[in-house]
Amino acid sequence: MYACIAQWIPPLERPRFIAVVLYAIGLGTAVALPMCGMVIDAAGWPTAFYVTGICSLLWCVLWFSIIYSTPAQHPRISREELQYIENAVRSSGTSHNGPTRVPWKNMATSLPFWAITVTEMCNSYGITIIRAQLPTFMKNIFGLSIKMVIT
Repeated sequence: MYACIAQWIPPLERPRFIAVVLYAIGLGTAVALPMCGMVIDAAGWPTAFYVTGICSLLWCVLWFSIIYSTPAQHPRISREELQYIENAVRSSGTSHNGPTRVPWKNMATSLPFWAITVTEMCNSYGITIIRAQLPTFMKNIFGLSIKMVIT
């Protein structure tokens, strides 16, 4: 995602765009959980996997049909927009023509890198546990049905 953002989004617009993308991740969960609760209540828990799988496949078809790696590869972008994006990205220094070496040593010895890495791992672990176990906790501790818990 960040590689695509670096190619497509001008630097001054990136913070807002990334905030919207990260917000959309949580929004997707907020929509999926109640939807799954209703599907589970109506058709059983295996159906929730089929419904979310079909939604994911539809999203992939949409994504692969309208998203391109770089603005220059996009067949429907206007010449003005292409020039605007390429000039903004080029002037920021985030565009390059070839692969660069990954600074493994600098990353391995960087305290901020490790702080961000550990924080993200802990955040992802915590969110995963909450998402996976909250409906079970609410059912077993409070006696609430899966439909009531998720909707």
